[in-house]
Amino acid sequence: EEEEEEEVKDRSLPRGTVWLDVESMREAAHWLPWRPDKAKGQSEEDCEDPDRQVLFDDIGSSLIVLSSSELQFQLLLKFLSFLGLPVDSVISSPPCQPGLLLENLSLLTQGNDLQRPLTSYELPDLGMNSVGHMTTLQGVRKWTGLGKQGEKFLTNVFGIIQPVLPPHHRGFLSLSWIRYEKLKVLRCLHSGNKKRLRSQGKSSKRVAKRLLKEPDNRSSLVLWREYAHLEWILGNLDEARKVFSTATAMGGTKGPSGPSLCELCLLWSQLEAEDGAKGQTGQHTDATTSPAVCVLTQLAEGTSSQSISPVSILKARRSYEQALSSSLSTLDQNIQNLQSDRKGSKEDLQEEKLMLRGLVGCYALFQYLTVGIQAAFTIYSQARDKMEELHRKRAPDSVKPGGMEASFPAADSSLTDRRLASECEALAVQQVALLRFHNNISVFPLVTLRQTLTSALSAWPSSAPLWCIYLQLENHYHSAGRARRFFHAVTRDNSSVTPRLFAIVAEQQRKQLVDAAQRSCCFDKPLPVLPENGLSNRIRGLFESAIATEMGAHCPLLWRMYVHFLMSEGKADKARGIFYKGLQNIPWAKGLYMDAVQMFPEHLQEFIDLMTEKELRLRLPLEELDILLED
Repeated sequence: EEEEEEEVKDRSLPRGTVWLDVESMREAAHWLPWRPDKAKGQSEEDCEDPDRQVLFDDIGSSLIVLSSSELQFQLLLKFLSFLGLPVDSVISSPPCQPGLLLENLSLLTQGNDLQRPLTSYELPDLGMNSVGHMTTLQGVRKWTGLGKQGEKFLTNVFGIIQPVLPPHHRGFLSLSWIRYEKLKVLRCLHSGNKKRLRSQGKSSKRVAKRLLKEPDNRSSLVLWREYAHLEWILGNLDEARKVFSTATAMGGTKGPSGPSLCELCLLWSQLEAEDGAKGQTGQHTDATTSPAVCVLTQLAEGTSSQSISPVSILKARRSYEQALSSSLSTLDQNIQNLQSDRKGSKEDLQEEKLMLRGLVGCYALFQYLTVGIQAAFTIYSQARDKMEELHRKRAPDSVKPGGMEASFPAADSSLTDRRLASECEALAVQQVALLRFHNNISVFPLVTLRQTLTSALSAWPSSAPLWCIYLQLENHYHSAGRARRFFHAVTRDNSSVTPRLFAIVAEQQRKQLVDAAQRSCCFDKPLPVLPENGLSNRIRGLFESAIATEMGAHCPLLWRMYVHFLMSEGKADKARGIFYKGLQNIPWAKGLYMDAVQMFPEHLQEFIDLMTEKELRLRLPLEELDILLED
């Protein structure tokens, strides 16, 4: 990814468009502080942009010392998340108001990959822009990662930090790094640029192999799982299967009792099931010949035999049943043990016992492939009922009065509850994804899928993957009334901004469908959908009710979507009014100003003055823009 390129490519473009292009380009390339290159004989006086210089004299008085190793690690995780690396949200405590950071439409469009119905939620998109990727709402990323200098900086950070961290913290960082590489490959895959995909694939595989060669990581099933998935995404199925097989053998004979091994085998079997379902239209296949069943049977038996028989399937089912029953019966005790034991590896071992998504997912998928969807549904329901009941019992006690964890034990309890909540939500997503997968390849009552979705969303109203599936389902069957009633019921009892965003998206998609149908049909022909009036007013009402809430008023994505919607309706004056109203609530959101420049280029000077007044970082002053535009 070359960064040295001409900034102004076309001087005939409008002034506002040129400013947006150059500002976005510099935002992506210049987010790192400038340092003099000693090899070129540079000094601090050679810096063209003084604002890029970070001098110790300027920041020394603001520096603080964190004495707690846990707080230091939390700060490091937040920094990596700021750079755009996927970080476990359970380990890295979530922000008190997640809506403050929502700026990207990707939150509302994830899970649309029909080629990967079971595994497309491996890396959920949080809808937050990483550093260097601030652009207009519908703009595209300049690079898949952080650019040449940014990637070099990231490598240096890991090289400096990892040697001084304890082993279990190093493991978390290695996992974030390899997932980041996988994320970049997925972005290249979605962009359709095969040349960039090949280049990024080679680079990411090189990083993954280097991480796996480190002594602490050689036996890490979590990292081997990510590397195998990376190979699969790149289309190297045979190589991916070899990696999966090798990692499974490394897991030994732990069987269903090992959470990491279960999650590895679950991903492998899901990928095999997706691959085997291509072209399948409901016909049943022999379970003993299914690669996915073979993987799951080997996990249950703790063997590496390539051939399975009906007897081995029965034995595997018995093993899964016993393992799940044992795990669910001791779940409450394991949580109590985790709270009472906060030291080192013992804590890690106890926390592993809360991670049941792998075991439940393997057992349910095994039942689905060998018995049927109803058997898998029963497994998920049994596990979710037990875990969600336990979570409901603990939720009121997990936070002290006033909403603040006042002491260390309370904070530790919160970590435990976050882990339990994460497992519950993951199981809900797994169950719904499996039901939708079955619904796509076979005949299945839609009411079961719809009821499962609505019950899961009622329990986890902030789950973007669940909402994405819900929208796809309801839009496919054009059941607007039912969806509206459900959205109203959820938003009435919940302060989260996520269901409100999806309610707006649902209406916008319906409006696009109706408008397209009315434009494409002649007056004497029937419409493919029923015409509907008042959709624009309904959408405006949803926006207004959303920004009237505390969470919505401080959500940049909501305001940016509102301004864009009004402009699409041709209501420029109202859009400007909403823009200024948004500035009163989110004056820090530079993306909102950039949207305004795109939509109202004639007011460029006014918006630049506003950003200067709010002390936002401007990389291209208008005086410099005029110089660049000179022939």
